[in-house]
Amino acid sequence: MPVAAELDILKVGNEPGMIGGLLQIIGRTALTCVSTRQSCSVWLKNRVHGTYSIDPATRRPNQPSITEPDREALRANILPLLAASPSRSITVQLANSLKDIVAHDLPNARWPGLIDAIKQLLVSGDIRHVQAGCVASLEVVRAFRFRQKADVLPHDADTAFRCPGNPRNAPSHPQNIPDEHCR
Repeated sequence: MPVAAELDILKVGNEPGMIGGLLQIIGRTALTCVSTRQSCSVWLKNRVHGTYSIDPATRRPNQPSITEPDREALRANILPLLAASPSRSITVQLANSLKDIVAHDLPNARWPGLIDAIKQLLVSGDIRHVQAGCVASLEVVRAFRFRQKADVLPHDADTAFRCPGNPRNAPSHPQNIPDEHCR
């Protein structure tokens, strides 16, 4: 019985709109339990990792590429889902999906507003948004850390990693690093 269910999921998984449905389940807080949301985020991560690339040489041969409407849904929802994630296990899966999306979309100018969206998260007064901005920044770095080309992120790297300025909610007391950590 589990094998038949897995085959049914594989059939439905290639249908347009499936990713949008998964994103809705992951984002639902009231009616969906965390384990269901986590399962959906794992499935999403695996689908994005194996089939997000448009190039047939770099994606799984037996599965079609993710459709453009589903790609747009991913780009529109992944950062807000990172900010609203209820658990580390879901955040990790979403972050891995983001890394694969960034690796394909950022160098090809398919997600021009990403760096600005990350900056907005980083300067937000909401700690969950700041955390999502930090995770997203890390995934941008991870997406390109083993690339041999020096021109992968020439402009974006310069603008993405500038200090965002003064945080809106400064700490109430100084947070100095102890001297023993500076050696």
